[in-house]
Amino acid sequence: MAEKDAIESLDKIIEKLIPKAIQAVTRTAKKVEAKLLRQHMSGHSDSSLGKRTGAAARSLKADPATAKGTVVTSKITGGVNYLRIHFTGGIIKAKKKFLTIPTDFAKTNAGVAKGRMVKEGNTWTFLGMPTFIAKGVIFGKVGGPNARSEGIRQRRAAGEKVGNGQIIPLFILKNSVVIKRRIDPKVDIVDWARPVLTQELKKAGLLKVG
Repeated sequence: MAEKDAIESLDKIIEKLIPKAIQAVTRTAKKVEAKLLRQHMSGHSDSSLGKRTGAAARSLKADPATAKGTVVTSKITGGVNYLRIHFTGGIIKAKKKFLTIPTDFAKTNAGVAKGRMVKEGNTWTFLGMPTFIAKGVIFGKVGGPNARSEGIRQRRAAGEKVGNGQIIPLFILKNSVVIKRRIDPKVDIVDWARPVLTQELKKAGLLKVG
């Protein structure tokens, strides 16, 4: 067989193998996506973001694999800006004056603020409660003509005495917060996906079984 014929034969073999490799990588990427959603986008472990609004989980997507020459790749993308820092860790700095960190009085069970500060006349209110700032904390006064009782009812149900007129902490003001890395790309994606990909390649007949 001439060298040219051998190369053409090899190219034809590769052409037949590439679609199988694309399918194997695509299936692996989908399994990585499912693993991230199951293990890292819900729950309250150290490796989990915890589900708050669900925006990060909804934005996570494994793209179908593509081939460029003999290289087959897929990528997993997230459509929310804050998702990246959970893979790298880092510091979030306030864009304006402060970050406002809600206390138990001001946040939902998912950990997000129950509402926003609203200016009513010369007073800023939260859920209808008049507020003021002292020592880096936004406080609220329970009660008021338009006050809502969310957060207060739960505290009372838990046995705490929270009466009208009582001052409660609502938000802690910070210039920045440190976010630890919750998802290690090497350990939680690459190392986890390697045996999965191996199995998919075997199923596709691209690797020897056994």
